[in-house]
Amino acid sequence: METKPGTVGGWGVRFTHEYGWGMATQTPGSGEVYHIHDVYVSYKERGKGLGNKYHEERIKYLEDQGDVTLVTCIVNKENEAEIKILKKNGWKFLHEFDNKERDQRLILCCRHIGFVEKY
Repeated sequence: METKPGTVGGWGVRFTHEYGWGMATQTPGSGEVYHIHDVYVSYKERGKGLGNKYHEERIKYLEDQGDVTLVTCIVNKENEAEIKILKKNGWKFLHEFDNKERDQRLILCCRHIGFVEKY
């Protein structure tokens, strides 16, 4: 199993895995902040620990860039598997809000990387 990062228009990274994918895009004007989104693991392969493995590989890639200090994501409150992965990997859950267009409750999360948290 190998993670293959590839650039997306100079502003982000698409991670392709054997059984899934994910994106990390740079916050405009800041090379230090990335947002992870569009994370997917094939239905047939769920429950095998791949989501956590892929998550760890994405974070490791961002850590290795040297200048990334904060990663954010927004997760559906009903996505128990993703919430479990985020909790296991030290993410902070900052704020819950409604997506009225899709009738969903979402959670804004963040994780500091590459430095010791000061605040």
